[in-house]
Amino acid sequence: MAALRPSELSKKIVRDYIGLTSSDLLPNFPNRSSINVMLWNYREVDNKIFRRNFKELIRLYHPNVVALFETKVLFSFMGLFFNHLGYTASTIVDPVGRVVGILLIWDPIQVSVSAHVSKSQLIQVTVKRENYEE
Repeated sequence: MAALRPSELSKKIVRDYIGLTSSDLLPNFPNRSSINVMLWNYREVDNKIFRRNFKELIRLYHPNVVALFETKVLFSFMGLFFNHLGYTASTIVDPVGRVVGILLIWDPIQVSVSAHVSKSQLIQVTVKRENYEE
């Protein structure tokens, strides 16, 4: 069996998950929110490999909001890096001891984010974009 291209594999996974056969058309959901979000579990955010890969992902997908989980670095060491990429607003939970942190960054020109709860394992927010539902 030939290997599937990434887009074909993604479609197969979705079909399998929602119980469609290979001949069924995938449902076409309208893009109601128009907000791109990137979630990434990456511990070592202060190294060159992360920075290179992060810049490439930003260039390709243009996420409005980025959440980085299980970070081991204080935000103060990475803040300027994110600011130079346009992510000038943030809600953070810095790591303390062996408890890892969370970085939630966004482009305030594209979206408005209001933080409600910020704890060691959780950040709860409301994300808004002009002319769209919360």
